[in-house]
Amino acid sequence: MGLILGHIMLASAPACAAAAVPTAPAAVSAAEAAAAVRAMLTAAGLPADPAADALLERSLALQAELRAAQERLSRLEQVRDRIALPFYPRM
Repeated sequence: MGLILGHIMLASAPACAAAAVPTAPAAVSAAEAAAAVRAMLTAAGLPADPAADALLERSLALQAELRAAQERLSRLEQVRDRIALPFYPRM
């Protein structure tokens, strides 16, 4: 038996030991996220707005692209820092 806090259940120590190691949730595409928002709005009885749907999907896609670019930049900066050539100016 465990303790429930909000939507998170904290299991007892024996239950935790027996549980499989959780994995990170799979990434959701911009189209899937926009479809989920659309479904929630429809369920709430709000009218669909194709322009807003397209804007939301594009915004989510751009955010994902930005995260990927930031990760690539971070890896490149780590490589640069490992090389640390004396003639390479740091900014």
